Amino acid sequence: MFLFDLLLYEIKKIREHNTPNKDRDYPISHQILNYINQHLFDDISLDNLAKKFFISKTTLIRIIKNSTGSTPWNYITIKRLNCAKTMLENGHSPNEVCFSCGYKDYSSFFRAYKNHFGKSPSDTSGISYNTKEDIDTFIAALKKAIMMLE
Repeated sequence: MFLFDLLLYEIKKIREHNTPNKDRDYPISHQILNYINQHLFDDISLDNLAKKFFISKTTLIRIIKNSTGSTPWNYITIKRLNCAKTMLENGHSPNEVCFSCGYKDYSSFFRAYKNHFGKSPSDTSGISYNTKEDIDTFIAALKKAIMMLE
């Protein structure tokens, strides 16, 4: 009986060892990029990422650069800016978008946005009132909407 129990124990250990471990089988680069994408608008630093994944900053930079073709900071910046552009095109104000997309001040956001897209955030905004005609059209539509509510 003892030999049988020992054999069952050894079989159980072998099964556990051969059972796929989700994190082990999932490449570290995917784990890191998923984490970044899930925490894109949080305060992300290389130090915190390296500690989270138990790797050095140098290794972290190399892994992300091999996976994305850019540095971690460029990857994060481009993802944030693309999200900002989508929000602006959907009518959100540039100031609101700035802080929603993880920037701490508007001037940093403005510079990054202008460098990446070649135009200012307000030029991308879905709502633009550059001429008196645009403003008059907006006021007329607003008056019509108010009349419909009455």
